[in-house]
Amino acid sequence: MATVIDVTEGGLKAEAPISKAWIWSRLSFSFVNFLVSKGTKKELDHGDLPSLPEEDHASVVTDAFEAAWNDPSSKQNIWRVMYTVFTRAFWTSGFWCFAESTTRISQPVLLGFFLDWLTSSESGDVHIGLMWAGSIAFVAFVQSLIHHQLYYDTMKLGWNIRIAMSGLIHRKMLRLHAAAASNAGKIVNLVSNDTMRFDNFFPRLHFGWSGPMDFFIVFAIMVRSVNVTRIEFSNTPTPRTHRYTR
Repeated sequence: MATVIDVTEGGLKAEAPISKAWIWSRLSFSFVNFLVSKGTKKELDHGDLPSLPEEDHASVVTDAFEAAWNDPSSKQNIWRVMYTVFTRAFWTSGFWCFAESTTRISQPVLLGFFLDWLTSSESGDVHIGLMWAGSIAFVAFVQSLIHHQLYYDTMKLGWNIRIAMSGLIHRKMLRLHAAAASNAGKIVNLVSNDTMRFDNFFPRLHFGWSGPMDFFIVFAIMVRSVNVTRIEFSNTPTPRTHRYTR
């Protein structure tokens, strides 16, 4: 695996800001505040940009992807290779997706408790109302943090896989004979268009399982709230062909 060193005209670049950021700095993305502040004062150039974490460098992700692809256990299955190289990113983003679903569903549930308090005889106790209102605000705030972590991780996963694919295509081209690489248009299309699909797909990676999960949870909450025990369907051709039974 190649050794990665970030250099500028003035010498070596400092460690990537995200690599030494604290938990709150990562959650709030405040580790880029210095760059935003500098950008408000002057036009940024390449020397102003911080270094990347070593695991995000093109040579590192390409080497890892190539090694996994050549591993006999992968059977050169592209999905298996992607999971092998980016296992942690798959599971981390899956956790954030589950956490976002939890906070998103929790908000209307908490709102229901708040509305019950408003219409109940206990509405005179302001502390209970403040508790439910504060809970709604807190969960909404947590969801905003989780949402951006989810999209940051999945977008990062997408561009790292795109970079690895582009790097493998480039390495393959260097090993091919000139006569075998005569179709330059197809190669350019692979790098410029086809690999971009990873950027578009991975931000939606976990929606395939989180969507049905959200549906069944919300449906169960609705059934419990309405207190519907069964739905009877009638053969009588009336405008309303089913009857709910409490």
